[in-house]
Amino acid sequence: MKKLQPFGEGWKEIGQYGTFRHDFFYKFLQISPSYQLAYKKLIKGLEINSEATPKDFDLVLENFKKFGNVFDSNYIFWWNDVGCKIFERAGGTNLAFTIDTRLSKDELIKQFTELVDRIKVQHDKVEFDGVRLLNNKITAHSLHLRHYIVTAKAEFFLNKVKKEQNWTLALFCNLSKKFKNFSQEDLEQTPDSEDNKIYLNILTSKTLKEAYWIAENAARGNFPSLDKIDTGLAFDYRFLNKFYVNFYKNLFSTMRDAERNGDNYMKFIDPSKLVKGRKKKLN
Repeated sequence: MKKLQPFGEGWKEIGQYGTFRHDFFYKFLQISPSYQLAYKKLIKGLEINSEATPKDFDLVLENFKKFGNVFDSNYIFWWNDVGCKIFERAGGTNLAFTIDTRLSKDELIKQFTELVDRIKVQHDKVEFDGVRLLNNKITAHSLHLRHYIVTAKAEFFLNKVKKEQNWTLALFCNLSKKFKNFSQEDLEQTPDSEDNKIYLNILTSKTLKEAYWIAENAARGNFPSLDKIDTGLAFDYRFLNKFYVNFYKNLFSTMRDAERNGDNYMKFIDPSKLVKGRKKKLN
């Protein structure tokens, strides 16, 4: 099995519920401005001004129909209904190969090679209409930070800070190791406080921009990708603020229902619990 990039002890392999990349694909679709427009049009039935949509909005609408509604469903439910079907499976085809021991070693190798080549040609002809996760060095931790800063701004900083005060958001999200666990008061008392604020403002802007690229690329079926993209849209923090209020309200209700039914309710918020639960069943 391919070794996954770590994100705490639990993020090794979630098994039946995908991996951390599948989970973050779902989460970045939620913060994508393009995907939100598709949601408003296809699910809410709202009229969307064509002048306010990206040039490739038809592609996003098409992807929404394939990737599903990530706004009205918990990840576990979305994975079971849609997610598990749209991702290209890792690994190859299992072959049952009968060996004729009367043949020479060279002849057996030749026959096996020809068989594999035929199967590969057939596999390559099959059109895949889902999501091929990109193989790159974007880690779970970096995905988490870029997603977290957007959600934090939506949930806790909505209309509370000006652009030049984004350094407070950087402190809140621990974007910089240098200022990890610093409070606003701590930073104010540093010898170069103004320079430090400028540095953190730049870091915040950079991280938000990268989160935007990842989210908008996800809506177009490219994930995780830091390719620069400008769709003419911006993060809709008001939409996200209302969305997360309802999301957590529904999440707690789902967890209570699961607990009453004797199900592992922690699986809805903590992937590490999935791993622990699976290990117990195997023992």
